[in-house]
Amino acid sequence: MLGESDGSGVHVWFPWSGALFTHFFAQCFIDYAAMGADNPGAHGVPHRPRVDWWENARRGVQLHRAKALRNPLGVPTLGVNAWGLSACDSAGGYAVPGVFPARIPTLDQVPQIDFADFTPKDDFGDGTIAPYAAGCSLLFEPEAAIAALRYYRGLAGSDGRPLVWRELGGGGGGGEGGGGERRRRWERLPGLLQPWYQLGRPRLRGDRPRATGPGDRKRSERLGLAVVHA
Repeated sequence: MLGESDGSGVHVWFPWSGALFTHFFAQCFIDYAAMGADNPGAHGVPHRPRVDWWENARRGVQLHRAKALRNPLGVPTLGVNAWGLSACDSAGGYAVPGVFPARIPTLDQVPQIDFADFTPKDDFGDGTIAPYAAGCSLLFEPEAAIAALRYYRGLAGSDGRPLVWRELGGGGGGGEGGGGERRRRWERLPGLLQPWYQLGRPRLRGDRPRATGPGDRKRSERLGLAVVHA
């Protein structure tokens, strides 16, 4: 289905779930950033619009950010750096909150095939925000994603203990450099997220896909991610 809302731009969306992961999950496995727009007409489906799935995901991220900023229900956990409703564990158990654009009719649509025969409504759940949603959006909106991760990193309870980030396990073993300090998750994020960002960087810069360096390849292999080669 095609839709648009809150200045997100026209994009394809999934009517049975407005969770942000539906936009970016496939891009963990397929390099849509390097593929450009698809061509349904070349496969006998001329009435379907061509879609650039990387750009489509970016617009899905924009939709989630815009809805969090507008926050029509006044959900206290949403804000400029707290956005991205997606599948996660909540206080009440497993939850799949999400938001939707307004549907744009297109030619030759068949109900329940080209579009749902119902109008989905935004579901803010109980306000639980899954940090991975903004983190995975690094591929499409790096500045906004990093700002959100820094905000989550700074969240702390009344006792000063972090609410989101935790220390890595492994007891009191020494970290790199022999200082005996345990490294925190946030200190490893730049290296762990770099291969993910690498996939989208050419599109963000308007470049063609670039080969990655040895360090990028090692990080990608450790995470089980493919790297892009020119």
